[in-house]
Amino acid sequence: MNKSVILIFLFPLLLFTGCQKQLSFDQKCLLDAQEQTRKLCPRSIATGITLDSIGYSIHSHTLYYYYTMSQDFDNQKAIDAGKGKFREALKNQIINSIDLKKFKDRGITFRYIYFSKTSKKKLLEEVYTKKDYAK
Repeated sequence: MNKSVILIFLFPLLLFTGCQKQLSFDQKCLLDAQEQTRKLCPRSIATGITLDSIGYSIHSHTLYYYYTMSQDFDNQKAIDAGKGKFREALKNQIINSIDLKKFKDRGITFRYIYFSKTSKKKLLEEVYTKKDYAK
């Protein structure tokens, strides 16, 4: 009987403690971004475009993608000339991505930041909020 009483009091305590250790969606996003960076980066996306890291801001609910541009893409004038088409292509990629569904369902902001390999300066930064990708 003593064991039953102890278990009755111990079970809710264990249940409560287990629930406290469960991570929030934002915490999971942060850890996942760190893990993806560790496993995948740096990663060549295309000739002249390298994904350097992925980050997540809990405070702004923003998923960050950091890239380095090299070769023909490391050209500010060319990027400025094609910025409109590039922005539209990124937006369509977000809209059509099944992999990003869990983020889109939560209204996460996506921020893409591109740096020059030679000058290390920021060449381009694009931000997409729910109003940009919601159908």
